Amino acid sequence: MDILVALDGSPWSDAVTKMAIGLCQGAATPPRLTAIHVVSVVRLSGRKLRDLAGFLGFEPVIVPERVEAFYRQRGEEILATFAQACDAAGVAHRELLEQGNVVDRLVHHGDQADLVLIGARGDRELEWPGLGGTTVERVVKHLETHALVIPQHQGPLTGILLSYDGSAGAAKALRATRNLLAFVPVPVHAVHVTDGHRGPDPLLEVQANLAGLGADLHLHHLTGEPREALVAAASELGCNMIALGYRERSIIGDVFLGRVTEWLLRYVPMALLVSR
Repeated sequence: MDILVALDGSPWSDAVTKMAIGLCQGAATPPRLTAIHVVSVVRLSGRKLRDLAGFLGFEPVIVPERVEAFYRQRGEEILATFAQACDAAGVAHRELLEQGNVVDRLVHHGDQADLVLIGARGDRELEWPGLGGTTVERVVKHLETHALVIPQHQGPLTGILLSYDGSAGAAKALRATRNLLAFVPVPVHAVHVTDGHRGPDPLLEVQANLAGLGADLHLHHLTGEPREALVAAASELGCNMIALGYRERSIIGDVFLGRVTEWLLRYVPMALLVSR
């Protein structure tokens, strides 16, 4: 498994580093880690069209040469700290310092990985409390792979709550959960939330898919408002990660998973495995 580890030097970034190393330790075949830091400023190039967006405040922002040098050095230090942590844990790694638009660069490299680890917030949250998190939402929305979003105080995984309804997005979340169990063999609680009407049981697909792994699997049928039911179930069942599929909003009403995912990203301090 190839894992891209997004770092920005914030406390959330530190939690991401710990999670990345934790996934590698004890695994028979450790994942391959690539840490990335994106410098979102650039010096003046002298080309009017190229510099226009930066002058207007879009990333990368145009700054004096000494300011660009400061941010590049900071990025190198962030990646060096990650490398030191990996070396101390005996984990193989490589680092990548990029320059440009943060979302664009993370999505570009993320789509070449099997999983992206990213903090639920970042350094913007430290400067403007309550306004962070927009970058991770945009990254998750545009990625074509799985993203594991990590809160600031994330500890070792204790259990995975898999939200499953039989949809294509849910099937991808199931596959991501299966892959993750190879590195962290924790209990899996598969949950199907309905409005009370019972039809074919989609959780039988989960059971069939994970049976061969010998996973500690539990199936639950719940009723109620999905986002509230998922958070309550995770708390009651001892899970500190929720896995679910992401589906775009639509003007014709196909909004369920999109809205639930966005709400969880914004308001729930729990690790989220979001699959596309």
